[in-house]
Parts: sequence; C-alpha cells; structure tokens
Amino acid sequence: MFVGEPCDRDGGPLDPESPLPAAELKEVTDWMLYGSCVAFELADFIYRRNQMSASNFNTLCKLWGATLLPHDDTPPFSNHSELCRTIDKTPVRGVAWETISLSYSGPQPDDAPLWMESTHKIWFRDP
Repeated sequence: MFVGEPCDRDGGPLDPESPLPAAELKEVTDWMLYGSCVAFELADFIYRRNQMSASNFNTLCKLWGATLLPHDDTPPFSNHSELCRTIDKTPVRGVAWETISLSYSGPQPDDAPLWMESTHKIWFRDP
C-alpha cells in the first residue's frame, strides 16, 4: 500500500515535526497564443463548454467587433477559423498531433453512400 508523505520540491522527505511550506503562488501573465486570460476563457467557453456553432460564433464576433470599433479595438478572435487555429496550435504538455486514416471495409450496397467509399483522416492527440 502506498502512503503519501510530505516532501520538498525535489522529492526529499520533510521532517514530520516541521510545518508544511506555504504553497508557491505564481501570477499567470503568459497566455501564450491567446494573448490574455479573457481570450483563453472565451475559447474554453465557446468551444468546450457551450459548443457554439461556427456560424453563431462568427455572428458574435461581428457584433462584438462592432461594439469595439468606436474604441479602435477588436475582439479576441475575428471568427471561428481563428479560434480553431489557436486551439489547434495550443501545446498539450508536448503532445503532438497524430493522424490515422480509416476506411469502411464491410459489405456495401449497390448505391453505397460516399462515406463507405472514402478514406477519412482522423487527427488526435494521445497524452
């Protein structure tokens, strides 16, 4: 059975009588590809939590952009394509994108749908 023991940042055991060190709080200022916390949270909300359609997100960007025009500013993303490109470029702990090709190999009717006759590329990350 594994029993967790308090340790220092290098994995060395701490003296059981000593108080635990205070957690190191780091201010997040590098939003990498997103530019700001708001842009990162927007991407998460639109793509993952809300799963908004591309056309609805494009409409939102146009409306948002119109409200920012008098201030000579723009929304975090210009459209859904920019949002998806940013998400796709986001590193996931060094895990690269991989691809496989799939095709249907079962029985086909005489008037087989196109998907049964096509090869499909599947892109994924496997952390």
